[in-house]
This record gives sequence, C-alpha cells and structure tokens, in this order.
Amino acid sequence: EKKLSRKKADRVYRTFNKYGFWALFVPALLPPPVPFTPFVVAAGAMRYSPKKFLVVVGVARALRYSAAGFFGSLYGRAILGFLQKYYQLILWTFVAAAILGGLAGGIYVWRRRRNKKDVIPDAQNDVQSGDVQNKKDEGVRAA
Repeated sequence: EKKLSRKKADRVYRTFNKYGFWALFVPALLPPPVPFTPFVVAAGAMRYSPKKFLVVVGVARALRYSAAGFFGSLYGRAILGFLQKYYQLILWTFVAAAILGGLAGGIYVWRRRRNKKDVIPDAQNDVQSGDVQNKKDEGVRAA
C-alpha cells in the first residue's frame, strides 16, 4: 500500500472480493501496461488459495502467450516483410518523434523554470484552482 494510494488499494480489494477468479484472470491475460501486481498483492493479502492462484495465472498466461504465438506464426512473415520494406521510414519516424518529444520536453521545462514554477507540478495543486493555489504558494515562499 506504500506505492498505491489508499483509494486505489481499496478499489483493488473490492474488485478482488467481488470477482475473485476474474480479478486475477483478466489482468494476467492482458498485456502491459495493464497493472497486474496490485491484484497479486491483493490475492496474497486476502489469503487467496495458492493452488487457485497458480491455476488462474497459469491458464491466463498460457492463453495470452498461445495467442501471441498463433498470431506470430500467422502474420510473422508478413510483418517481417513490411518491416524490411519500410524499415528506414519507420526508423526515421521514430527518430523524428524522439527529437520532437525531447524539444517539447525541453521547452516545457524552460517555460516552467522561467515562470518560477516547479518542473513537476504537485498533482494536488493542479487539481485545485490553479492560479489561486499558485498565488498562495508564492505568498508562502515570500514569507
């Protein structure tokens, strides 16, 4: 619960209590970035049967990787052909996106520092009435 907020942890526990099997099966089946670890932690905290846990996760992962293998065998050659044909275009597209992302990030940081704001804003302050909260912070800093 150190990495999860109390609200998110409660939501995971409620989901796990309500759906049990499916609360483990679905996240184990889905690829990243779907979070799986909170459900594993919840299963341990709620003393879910280790045998059931292994069956659920084993079946879900077997289905997931079988599907990946099936689609890889079905479309693998076509995908490799596409990548061979367009690899330079794909490469330069990613390079351009990385450069643009770096520039955008640099401009963002530069503007935040120029306006004497935190580079990584406090999430709670952003939710509250932006300018009013920032003026409160400036008043505290000036004091």
